[in-house]
Amino acid sequence: MFRTLNKRELQRFEEYIKSPFFNKNEKVLHLFDIIKEEYPSCNSPRLNKTIVFNRLFPQKKQHDSSLRAVMSLLTKLLEDFFAYLEYEKSANFRERLKLDAFVNRRLDRVFDKFYNSIQKQLRKGKQNVDYFYHVFRLVDIVLRFNIGKGDRKHESGLQQVMNNFDIYYVAAKLKYTCATINRQNVFDKQYDLHLLDEVLQLVKHPILKDIPLIQIYYNICLLWLKEDKSEMYYQKIRQLIGEHMNVIDAIEIRSVYVNLTNYCTQKVKLGHSNYLRELFELYKEMLATKAMWMDDENKHMSPHHYKNFVTVGLRLQEYEWTEQFITQYKKELDPNHQKSVYNFALALLSFELKEYNKAKSHLLEVNFLDDYYQISYKVLLIKCYYELEESSVLQSSIEAFRIYLIRQKSISQVNRAAYQSYVNLMKKLLRIKAGGTKKLTNLQTEVLKEKQIAERQWLLQKIEELLMLQKK
Repeated sequence: MFRTLNKRELQRFEEYIKSPFFNKNEKVLHLFDIIKEEYPSCNSPRLNKTIVFNRLFPQKKQHDSSLRAVMSLLTKLLEDFFAYLEYEKSANFRERLKLDAFVNRRLDRVFDKFYNSIQKQLRKGKQNVDYFYHVFRLVDIVLRFNIGKGDRKHESGLQQVMNNFDIYYVAAKLKYTCATINRQNVFDKQYDLHLLDEVLQLVKHPILKDIPLIQIYYNICLLWLKEDKSEMYYQKIRQLIGEHMNVIDAIEIRSVYVNLTNYCTQKVKLGHSNYLRELFELYKEMLATKAMWMDDENKHMSPHHYKNFVTVGLRLQEYEWTEQFITQYKKELDPNHQKSVYNFALALLSFELKEYNKAKSHLLEVNFLDDYYQISYKVLLIKCYYELEESSVLQSSIEAFRIYLIRQKSISQVNRAAYQSYVNLMKKLLRIKAGGTKKLTNLQTEVLKEKQIAERQWLLQKIEELLMLQKK
């Protein structure tokens, strides 16, 4: 727990436990000082229990329970300090606690004044699920405040509570449904979508139909659930996000763009090449709005968005723009992954510029983030071996990749099928290239007809090159 504290937090925790309001035990302060001496590693042999006990209780014989009691107190204080740090971050939570206190103490005038100031801030707020929850909790506190007055003729605010609970519930249900369907598509994991049909019907209610975020998530649900009309829902979402971006929170905007880009990516994999340019335009919008960043705290760009942007830019032969992007946004990556992600992007660029040995050297600097980076790494390495005509290592790499796809259970069925098709067709291509009897034109037709296949355009390009050689 101590290792997770940065220097500023360690200093504040020291101030925290030195306050008699929180701690009156001198042994706790002494134990803190002992641990602080070994910060930030906190794994020195000097933190051996016997050594620490003797420093804390020099007049006592060894007794583990005395040390455990002090350790327990310090641990609880640190846990409470963590909670306090989170409390500091949440202005909404603090506001609700203050209002609760004013209700409990019947400070009516103070309550009214503070609630009016909150209302002014709410009018400036941007829509997200937490915003809707905050509004619901506020009107719930107002209801309790009004009931406490004992005036039965006075409007209690019960209708407001019910309306705002419905808004919060439907918004949250739709958001998590979109996330669930997305996860099903990516990780091939099934979930039970209870009450979804009923919630989709609720969206048509007058109190919900004019709330932009609810309408956006409603259309995202239909985008995934109504395949025959998905393009219509895609365009509707694009229209809604364009019209209401200024009233929607950045985190929700990012979530919407994730759904849109996943949809476009899926369409591209199914052979709808026109969605490649659409995907590129989405990425540029995300870049302009900073919707590609992981979160609002560390401001780091998602390594997957970074890679995907590079991949799409290269497929559209936007080489100069892509190279500039790789260099310019390297510093926006999480330092823990920066080297790997940056070098993988340079490997992709070098490959497209036909600098295959250079691409291989960049790949040597890559450590895997997850399965999807590892798949991309393996595919790019196979393509490098093919272009460099390193036949023996190429064959073994393809076979290793085939086994990897079988064993790696976290890969979604859609992605597994696409890459298994790639492996099978790659093997056929290599057999023909080595003098096999199968016709290249038949293989070309097979690649074109395959519904789920990764690297379709690259395979077609290699077949075309062999056909040109045959003609010569």
